[in-house]
Amino acid sequence: MEAATLTEINSLESAINAHQDRILPPALDERRHGLLARHIGFSPNLPLPVLNVVGDSHSIFFGGAECIRFRKGRRIWTGFFRARYVSSTAELLPVFKVFHVGPATAWQADERGSSTCAREKIDALLRSRDILAGSRILLVFGEIDCRCHIPKAVLAGRSAEASVNETVDRFMRLPKRLKAAGYNPSVWLPSLIPLLGGAGNPEDIHALPVIGPQALRDEITHVYCARLSEACKLEGILSTGVTAPINDPISACFIDGHHLSQHIMPAALGALIDAGILPLASTPKPSPI
Repeated sequence: MEAATLTEINSLESAINAHQDRILPPALDERRHGLLARHIGFSPNLPLPVLNVVGDSHSIFFGGAECIRFRKGRRIWTGFFRARYVSSTAELLPVFKVFHVGPATAWQADERGSSTCAREKIDALLRSRDILAGSRILLVFGEIDCRCHIPKAVLAGRSAEASVNETVDRFMRLPKRLKAAGYNPSVWLPSLIPLLGGAGNPEDIHALPVIGPQALRDEITHVYCARLSEACKLEGILSTGVTAPINDPISACFIDGHHLSQHIMPAALGALIDAGILPLASTPKPSPI
């Protein structure tokens, strides 16, 4: 089965965005299923499992499009009657429902009253049953911490190990709370490290801030992923991520230097399947007599 092309992906995204109804017509839904099959190399058994992806802007990757494009989704009210929104995206792959809660850090993901209101947004999604009771939830947080906040602490004199451990311990409150409430949480590790700075366009207004040299951020991300994976295992919570392909240029893995390209989606789906987070399988065809 041939790999999906970006032309195919972009065409499907345009068709879904042009359709106004929440329920897609059968022809579009068939195209979504076809794209999934192209990515994983087989036609999975029905009914398909659904994985609710909740997190920062890196969650948008799981929408399946080669872009970072948000829509206003669930509205919640915070103090002073201020409206906040959980963003969504065109969902090109039928196994993912994406909920972007803003530029939330792993450090603040389960804290009430944070600047992004991530805790309040997640609670609203559960309360409103946008995420059904007992559902699978993939948590996508930590890239911002590894790119900015932990390097800042290390450059100020703290050890990388201490800063990582404290961040992981605070973040783990979220999957542990979801598990205790009867959901099936899992964690996406920010393990694919972009090469930033130097060759980029300094005038790029979309460039995200970074703190510290590449080598420091690489070290922090490796330590963070190892520590988070260990913490998840101790709690019986599944985790996985992707690493840079050995034979491909790292720049081809990203659409903007930070966010994953759909070139990586086959590897991401494979990692989720292998970890047991996304149980997809095909029925073997009977041998001819």
